[in-house]
Amino acid sequence: MPFPSTCQSESVLASLLDSTEDMLCALDARDLTVWRFNRALAQYLLSKHGTTIQAGMALEDVFPPDVAEVWRLFFRRALDSGPFAVEHRGIV
Repeated sequence: MPFPSTCQSESVLASLLDSTEDMLCALDARDLTVWRFNRALAQYLLSKHGTTIQAGMALEDVFPPDVAEVWRLFFRRALDSGPFAVEHRGIV
């Protein structure tokens, strides 16, 4: 079976991300800028923070500074140490 084209792959990825009501985003591991995100996150950020998320944005451009720092620490911990779980309320 042939590999899908880049356009098909992008379409499939977007469909997968948008198939859940959970808020999802993928970040570039080098600088923690937004790579991909789903509709649920985009809608939440717009309604809660007035932010229109876009690929390439830094965490500090997506969230208020205190929230961005918490997420930056979580992502760095995952990159440095592997998977972990955090029960949170109201971080976003």
